[in-house]
Amino acid sequence: MEPYEEILQTIYTFVPAGIDPKTDYDAYLNSPQIKRLAEKWAQEYDDTTRWDDFYDLIAALFGPSMVAEVTSPTGMDRCRQVVVNISHNPYRVDRLVINWSIIGPFYEIYRSKAELAMDGGKSRLINQRSSYDTNPYWGPHLADEIQELYGYNQLSPFASSMIIPDIALPYTGFGEVTLAKALFTDIVM
Repeated sequence: MEPYEEILQTIYTFVPAGIDPKTDYDAYLNSPQIKRLAEKWAQEYDDTTRWDDFYDLIAALFGPSMVAEVTSPTGMDRCRQVVVNISHNPYRVDRLVINWSIIGPFYEIYRSKAELAMDGGKSRLINQRSSYDTNPYWGPHLADEIQELYGYNQLSPFASSMIIPDIALPYTGFGEVTLAKALFTDIVM
């Protein structure tokens, strides 16, 4: 079996290939893959034990007031999400974003930053680029613990960036969808 073939098979089970949701949203929404995704979400909401345990672990590690679940209620994403505030500056947003796939035993973690800036006389957060540099907040010991406790593997930055050319998502067109976007979400925080 080719590397990542199993992950790709999982993705193709829940994300339709060859349909662009921007141009044919009804076909995308009514595809067998999106119907399977809706069923998967229903199962996920029926038994939240693993997610609740994982969320509690993250809250215990970083403090409950620093952690928030931000999972999209639409059910079009393929993950649950948690954000950890690691900012030490009131004029900067610095957070860890953890995407926890519901379609396969994978998660990703990245760091997202934004600066408070004046724009037309109003204060706005201006997003900076995200990065996989999560040190010193997240290290191999946590990845090992999560693998041992939950059977979930951290998706590597290399694997995350692999392009899946025949898939389009609501916010990402053909030729731009990465393995991470297909496994989790195409909305970057």
